[in-house]
Amino acid sequence: MSKLVPSIDLWKFISCILIVFLHCHPLASNQMADYYLTCFCRIAVPFFFISSSFFFFRSGKDIRFFVKRLLILYLCWFIIYLPQTITRIFVNNDNSIYYNSFVFIRGLLIDGTFPASWFITALWQGVLIVWYLSKKTNRKVLYIIGVFCFLLACSRSMYRGFFERDSFWLPLRLFGTIFVPAFSFIVAIPYCIIGKLFADNIFNVVRNKGLFLLASLCIGVLEVYLCRHIGYMTDVYLSLILISPCIFMIILDWDLQMNPELSKYLRNCSILVYLLHLPILYFFRDHALVSAGSPAMFVSVFFCSLAIATLIIIASKKIHVLRYLY
Repeated sequence: MSKLVPSIDLWKFISCILIVFLHCHPLASNQMADYYLTCFCRIAVPFFFISSSFFFFRSGKDIRFFVKRLLILYLCWFIIYLPQTITRIFVNNDNSIYYNSFVFIRGLLIDGTFPASWFITALWQGVLIVWYLSKKTNRKVLYIIGVFCFLLACSRSMYRGFFERDSFWLPLRLFGTIFVPAFSFIVAIPYCIIGKLFADNIFNVVRNKGLFLLASLCIGVLEVYLCRHIGYMTDVYLSLILISPCIFMIILDWDLQMNPELSKYLRNCSILVYLLHLPILYFFRDHALVSAGSPAMFVSVFFCSLAIATLIIIASKKIHVLRYLY
């Protein structure tokens, strides 16, 4: 397989659209529709984790190169968003300087500081941990660690309601406050393991992939239906660990013919739209330029993000330093 996989690049772009959907809530006027759409859009982030891990482990590159690239990406956007970060954490709240400093330091190490930054941190940490574990342990141990981390993330997300009703689970709640399982390397680890398994061709023996996807989607709909009145959040739910690899298997097998330049553009654009859309959303919302929770908000945020992303990509051909932004 060549380095360029157009089907994955296309799905990355679709995934970034799903993420904009997720944050804009264009169906907010219909509570049930909005809830199901939100849960469906959650498949986007696992796909990013799996595909990034897959390409790293398939390439056989030095882990230092991978981590360095993501740290540079983080640093560039951290500097861009630093005024906003300082205002959000240290100015626009009434918490003590000690608590604000804790939030800021935690954001640098775990979770995030600027909008959507948690993914970059979780990705390099998740891949690094899986790379290290794969050197020191066998595949069965990887499976156990992946399942444990996934269940831990679920406990602080979709099934949070179960654990906040009883003081017995207080240690778990405290752990979740510090390590933010649904927005950290903890949730990245199982998907990075899956990405490595794809790179190792473990899933090649699977037949009837479409049937597996259909079954996992049905299980997912049932789970979301049952948990609608229980969970406070829907960032992680059990069926995601079934749906995500099924989608990736089908996308990986899709022999899509696409112009290499278009494929590369979609890949780079998906990163930029992901990193740009939240500040644009906040700007439109805070200045009441577009109705919050409306289709117009989604259209405005997405196309503004897409336009800026395209300009950055075009400008980077002359100003090479801009390539560090994606």
